[in-house]
Amino acid sequence: MIQKKKTSVISYDGKIYNANCLKKYLIEKGYKFKTNTDKELILHLYKNLGPDCLKKLHGPFAFAIYDKERKLFFLARDHFGIKPLYYYFKKGLFLFAPELKVIINNPRVKKELDFEALNQYFSTGFGCIPAPRTIFK
Repeated sequence: MIQKKKTSVISYDGKIYNANCLKKYLIEKGYKFKTNTDKELILHLYKNLGPDCLKKLHGPFAFAIYDKERKLFFLARDHFGIKPLYYYFKKGLFLFAPELKVIINNPRVKKELDFEALNQYFSTGFGCIPAPRTIFK
């Protein structure tokens, strides 16, 4: 979805459980809605609160917003990580996707395992890799 003034673009997957409450809040702030979609709701909420909009959203979601005015790219997902969101940024290449295979299949992405991260995965007992590491370098 692209805002009318073409200042923001959103790519979104999810469900906002408190959408009606948030829509009412934004209407009281003077925002007008053209659709009844979570995409438009999130864009308006982001315009109103910036990154703090995440504090208001309840439900499983992942989204990316390009904010042309602020020259900012904002990626976010729900607090529990129910909706997956992967990203890659190296040597001027920025990719994001809901599945790791989309990024790994890009020919410009070097597929080199991080053996220290792999060791952490098996030694923590939780089957996870602590941030900021990932399975790939």
